Amino acid sequence: MIFEQYLPAIGYGSAGGIAYGYKGKVYDMMGLNNTQMAHADAIKEGPKGHESFNKKVFYQLAPDIIMPQTPAPSNLNLQNVNNYYTDRNSWDNLIFKDIFNDAVFKEKYELAAVINLNYPEYCCVGYYRKDYLHQLLELANFKILKQ
Repeated sequence: MIFEQYLPAIGYGSAGGIAYGYKGKVYDMMGLNNTQMAHADAIKEGPKGHESFNKKVFYQLAPDIIMPQTPAPSNLNLQNVNNYYTDRNSWDNLIFKDIFNDAVFKEKYELAAVINLNYPEYCCVGYYRKDYLHQLLELANFKILKQ
């Protein structure tokens, strides 16, 4: 609904259920349903069962959004979202091997909330590829909030 015909490819840590309900492309960043990610490292490090994330493969796949979530715009707090993902002790930062603090990631991705003005009661928050955000900005029906 938020993106209508502009469905972004998403990267998610636990992509199983999302892949069934979402009509766009879903990349399993933990490698369960992504053999490229699963076989990238011969020796795996990280929390048990969540050690297959590989930054090089992530940048090759280049999902439009990583870890999207859909809070109500009235509950939106981008600073809290950023604080969580950049906290080196947060679960998601651990399984994503501190990518949210990488200089290359910050160069290519940006935390934002996208609101479709036709459905302003919904928004999608996540780390967006900057060129994808630029494409959305060219369309009159999207509002983009940044930190």
